[in-house]
Amino acid sequence: MGTRILADKVYSALVNKVPGIRERYRRVRYRGNKAARSEAWIYLIWLNTAYHVFRYRKIGASEKYPYYEKKVLYTKGSESSLSKREKPEQLAAELAKYDVISFDVFDTLVFRPFSSPSDLFFCWAMS
Repeated sequence: MGTRILADKVYSALVNKVPGIRERYRRVRYRGNKAARSEAWIYLIWLNTAYHVFRYRKIGASEKYPYYEKKVLYTKGSESSLSKREKPEQLAAELAKYDVISFDVFDTLVFRPFSSPSDLFFCWAMS
């Protein structure tokens, strides 16, 4: 049993400690072919060496939403300064083309005292 505990600790230290390493390792490990296990261990050692020894911190970031990770924030002014300003009449004419117009006002104009929208139903069911 002591060997299993040690193996779990090593696995946790090499795989689970850094989210980006965990995702990359699992993608290679669970490809389905027989060679995937040995390839995955070599890849795991390379990932940990690159991250911890060579300080390649980009590996630590999750690849789940790569668009948002690569996005560079606009810092030369406000985001609203990038918007096209129309006269109210022009905006009304554009909106008149549609049968239905929807606006999301929660957390902007209307305060919601719940962490998640589904919490509303949980609290309602409890009363």
